[in-house]
Amino acid sequence: MGDEVHYIPVGFDFERLVQPLHYDDFDPDRIVLLYSEQESNRKKEAELAENIASQLKSAVESVLGTTVETEIISDIFNYKSLYEYAYKTLTSELDEGNTVFVNISSMPRTVAFAYATAANTHVVERPQMRGKIHTYYSSPEDYLMINAIEELESVADFLKEKDFSQNIKPGAEEHLESISSLLDDLEKGTTSGTRQLPNEKYHVEFIAPPVTGITESEEEALQVLQYMEEAESISELARQHAEWRGIECDNSHKNKVRYWIENLIEKGLVVKKEEGKRHRIKFSRIGEMWAATNDQRSNSEFL
Repeated sequence: MGDEVHYIPVGFDFERLVQPLHYDDFDPDRIVLLYSEQESNRKKEAELAENIASQLKSAVESVLGTTVETEIISDIFNYKSLYEYAYKTLTSELDEGNTVFVNISSMPRTVAFAYATAANTHVVERPQMRGKIHTYYSSPEDYLMINAIEELESVADFLKEKDFSQNIKPGAEEHLESISSLLDDLEKGTTSGTRQLPNEKYHVEFIAPPVTGITESEEEALQVLQYMEEAESISELARQHAEWRGIECDNSHKNKVRYWIENLIEKGLVVKKEEGKRHRIKFSRIGEMWAATNDQRSNSEFL
């Protein structure tokens, strides 16, 4: 029959991650909490997420009596690696006959989105698994940031109205200035600035999941390209494929491979870059995700 397993990316939320497990029609056998690795320059954020994960683990184990595992995600901004990890993790669960639920209510968004996309990909690739994998979201009853803003406003009013003695007044004025500045910033939202990521960019692209409907011949072409990493031309790719298949690489075979590649370009898995009379062939970003989750053959098979 298999187990009911919940994957929960952990950010700065607690109740909307644990309460659905208690209130709704769930009966988890195992829960996996995912949180990000500490960074030297953002330790407070990582410590908070780790602390919440620890509280979640204790609450679930004591109230529900459910086994809880924790996993650390080392790079939350490498979406391709996140998707690959999520896809293979869910594959393993489904192959063991388990039913998987993914709670995408919390942060980090990259991890939540990678798991949601991987779950959707499994449903598309294996429709018979539609009842075995689920993605869900829980809405907060209240936003504590509103309460925090109101409390800060109350403190600011108090500091303005209070007649402090001379020895306390400079410190009070400094706190008032700091609180007023923070309230001004909060009028523009609950975050500030845009972080430069390890790839020196300011955004993470959520790449669409790989397409389905790939023919067996097209899949073979992709597997050969995966081994080659990049082909200098369609002819080179055709020669490698023919060598692997143990057949002659004549014009007929080259035309077949050219047809497969054109189809794969239309499906968005492969890109063709013109260099003189040659056309260099390599994976697109979506193709890279396909390769990452379909590495069924070892390199030795192509040697």
